[in-house]
Order: sequence, then C-alpha cells, then structure tokens
Amino acid sequence: MSDLRPEIAASWRRLQHLGLDRDGPAVLRHLSQEEVAERRSRHPFASCLEQFAELFRPVVDCGHLVVLSDAEGRVLWQYGHSGVRSRADRLGFVGGADWTETSAGTNAIGTALQLGRPVTIRGGEHFVAAHAAWDCTAAPVCDPDTGQTLGVLDVSAHSPGRHAVHPAEASLVQAAARMVTMELAQARSHRLERLRAQASPLLARVGGRALVTDPDGRVAAVVGMPAPAAVSLPSVPAHGVAQLPGHGLAALEPVPGGWLIRLDADGSAPAAPSAVVLDLRGAPRLCVRDGEAPWEHDLTPRHAELLLALAQSGPEGCTAEELSCAVFDEPSSRVTVRAEMSRLRRVLGPLVLSRPYRLAVPCEITWPADRALLLPRSVAPVVRELRGRT
Repeated sequence: MSDLRPEIAASWRRLQHLGLDRDGPAVLRHLSQEEVAERRSRHPFASCLEQFAELFRPVVDCGHLVVLSDAEGRVLWQYGHSGVRSRADRLGFVGGADWTETSAGTNAIGTALQLGRPVTIRGGEHFVAAHAAWDCTAAPVCDPDTGQTLGVLDVSAHSPGRHAVHPAEASLVQAAARMVTMELAQARSHRLERLRAQASPLLARVGGRALVTDPDGRVAAVVGMPAPAAVSLPSVPAHGVAQLPGHGLAALEPVPGGWLIRLDADGSAPAAPSAVVLDLRGAPRLCVRDGEAPWEHDLTPRHAELLLALAQSGPEGCTAEELSCAVFDEPSSRVTVRAEMSRLRRVLGPLVLSRPYRLAVPCEITWPADRALLLPRSVAPVVRELRGRT
C-alpha cells in the first residue's frame, strides 16, 4: 500500500481489519423499492432535482453517471445514459444500494462519508478489484445550519485503463454541493421569516425568557434574552416540560410551524447535569441525567464514535490529532475532527469542553449484549478495538 495516497491507504487498512475480500464481489445491502421511494420523498435533495439535472447535463452527455446518496450511503437518484447505467447496474450501483465503505469498500461515496470531505477515487484505488474500471469523484452535501452531512453527490465514469474524471469535474461536484447547501439555507430562511412574523404576538404575552423555534430548534424570535441561533430540542418534542442542554427546564408549547419555549419554567437557573449515558445498544443515543426531566438526543454514527473516544479517554480528554487517529485511523483529519466537534458542541453545549476535547461530566456507556455488535457499520479504530473486549 506504500504507493497509495495516505487517505486511500488508511481506507484500505480499515477494510482489511474488517476482513473485506479485495478480490471477491462486494456484498451490497439493498433497500426495498418502497423504502427507496419513501426516503426520496422526505429527503432535502428532492427540492433540488431540477437544478441537479440541468447543471450536470453536459457531464451526463459525456457518458458519466451522476448519483445522489443519502447520509447513510444509500443510492437515491441516478442520472446517466443507458450504456453507463447498465454497467453500473452490473456492479449493484442501483437505487437503494449501500455504498458505504463497510459494504462496497473504498469508493467515492463511502470514503467521502467516512472522511467528511470531497474525494476522488481513481481506478485501482478502489478496494474491490471489480470496481477498478471506474473513476469517481464525490462531495458531501451539508446541512446549512448544523453542518451535518445530508448526503453525497457523486460523478462516476467507466474508464478501463485511463482516467476519465477531469479535475474540473471534481471542482464542479464541490461547487454543486455548496450550491445545494445555499439553496437549503435560503428555503429555511424564508420559513423562519414566516414564523418570525407569527411569533411577535405570541411573545408579546409571555413574561420572562422565551423563544419561538421551528420544528428543528432554529430560533425565529426571542424575548428577555440574547438570541441563540438554535436550541437542542428533545428527539421527540412534546407539549410539556423538557430539559434543554445549557438552558435547564423549559416549557414547550406547539405553535403553527414550530414551538413556543418558556425558559423560566421552574423559576431557577439551569442545573449542571450529574451524568450522561452513551447508549450503544442500538441506534446510538445520549441520555443526560439532569434531575426530574432527563434529556435524550439521537446521535449520528460519527458523533457516537467521537463521544465513545472521549468517554474512553476519561478526564484527560483527547487532542484533535488523537481523535483523528481514533476515528479515521490517520492523524491528518484534524480539520474534519474540529468541524465535527464544533457541530457536536452546538448540540450538547457545555457538556463538551475543548483544549483538549473532553466531557464535562462522567459518562457511562450502555453496551450491546454482544460487544461484537457495537456500532456495526463503524470502521473507526476505537470501535474495532472495543468490539473485542468483554
């Protein structure tokens, strides 16, 4: 692997640890067509399909395949002429297919998701030898507010024996990913403006500190306090009292288009949480034990990996370089680590400290009954190491 680029060599090492067969076929996991249709209908990309089709028409006319996946690496949409689509079909590059690294080996979609940044994979850099006739370039598309990955935009070209993806196409893919992020930001801005107009009469009758937010916690208007950009709502918000990280007990009341949140629900200052529990028995979740209204937050796989590394490090914490090695198996992803930790701190607030990164309170871990099932799709070194412990 000495002749591979560092990020490709790191990907190959991750997959060798998992026992993937380089010379065998990729064993792809597929969704049902009903599930594909349901994911398409609710995905943010659905509002941008016409722009994608128009922007990449010249690329498609050159014989390339344009693919959009979701954040789980599932192929949702494809654009391409019949010839290249037929070749892609033979590899299983079809709607609903899982193209994460753990399923398909080193590839542009999966490796871009793993690293959280644009990548180009040329020919033999693919881990699965059967994919070596393809050149692919991909870029994650991010949520404009949280920075979380929403999916991946990929351009793939069948290119036996030659490089078929021009560097300019890699730049186009990255520019298109940024364009989608800006489109989503503009649409959200319009929705918040409408909610802001409705919020004024609501807040006029509220005493003390209060906010009006959209369903995801983005703040439209406040009274009695500086305006944060967003607050972390429970995974399933409901009418009543809830614990909000950094704010303490709050009273939530549904309003058209979002929530009215009263932050002086108990008349006291926010209490520091006594402990957090990282629940890894299924879909990862963080539970904050904070008195009479515990708070829970569903975690992305990447944030679960980072929190697991921090929990294992104890009060000493981790540097960005140490987290990069624990999660990406190489030290050069410090920029990606810092970006992910910034997003995590926006959600968890004072629970996550920096310089070095560490948790502000003790963290308990609830393990799956079979440790081998710990975060089953993760290839992070910290996860691989812990799977073997009992």
